[in-house]
Amino acid sequence: MLFPFNPVCQGKFFPYRRISKNMISGKRILEHGKLRHESGALVPFHMRLLKQPDMDQMTTLRDEIEASMTEWDLLLPTPDYVLEKGLDDSGMSCGVFTGDRLVGLRSVYFPRRLDTDHIGKQADIAANELDSVAELKLSLVAPEYRGNGLQKRMTAHLFDQIKQRGMLFKYYMAIVSPKNVPSMSEKFSFRMKISKIIIKNNNYVRFLFTKNMVEHGTVPLQSTVYAKNRDFEFQSDLLQNGYNGYEMRRGQANMCDILYAK
Repeated sequence: MLFPFNPVCQGKFFPYRRISKNMISGKRILEHGKLRHESGALVPFHMRLLKQPDMDQMTTLRDEIEASMTEWDLLLPTPDYVLEKGLDDSGMSCGVFTGDRLVGLRSVYFPRRLDTDHIGKQADIAANELDSVAELKLSLVAPEYRGNGLQKRMTAHLFDQIKQRGMLFKYYMAIVSPKNVPSMSEKFSFRMKISKIIIKNNNYVRFLFTKNMVEHGTVPLQSTVYAKNRDFEFQSDLLQNGYNGYEMRRGQANMCDILYAK
C-alpha cells in the first residue's frame, strides 16, 4: 500500500507559517506573512502554485541567480525546458512573491517510465515501479531572502498539494551537491536518506537522496559512523557496505558531518 507524503513541519521557521484560502488576482494563496530581507527589513510576501503565465518571472529569477554564481558545483545551469516541466502535467511548482516579484520557486517532477533521464533508473528502482517516483528537482531563492527557510516551506506545501490531489508515490528522490548544505538539511528534515553517490555531467559529484514511503523513517542503530560531506571515498565504501546517510551536523561554511547507519 502506498501512502501520501505527510511531512512533519519542524524548525524555527514554521511557527509563523500561515495557511490561507485568500485569493490574489484569482489565485489561491498557500501562505502569507513577512520575510526578513538581508537588510533586516521585514517584507510582506505570499506563496502560491505557479502556472504557465509565470514562466517569464521564473526565467528572470533563474538568470539573476545564475549570474551571481561563483561556484557551479553548487548549482548546474537550468535550461528553460526544466522550468517548464514544473508547469505542466510533468510536475508542480510553488512560488514566493514579494509584491509582484518572484523571489523563490520550488518544483517537484513526476517522471515517466520511458524518460531517459529518469532519476529512478540512477537509484536502481525496478522498471515496474518507475511510475511510482516523484523527484524534488529545482529550488531557487533570491540571495537577499535566503535564511528564511523558504526551500523547506515550499517543499512542505508541494507535498501537501500532492496529498490533497490524491497522488500516491512510493519513492521521493532528489539529487544534491555535497557542498549545498542547506539543501541537504532540507532533505534530512523530510526524512530522506543518502542512498548513492553519482557523477553528473561527467564532473560533478552528487548525493542521491531517497525516501521509501512504505518504510519506517527511523534511523537504524546497529552500526553508526560520521563522515565528512566531502570525503567521497569513505562514503562510497559505507554505501557499498549497506550504510545510508540519515542526519547531519553542520560545520563551518559548506562543511558538515553526515551520520551513516545500517
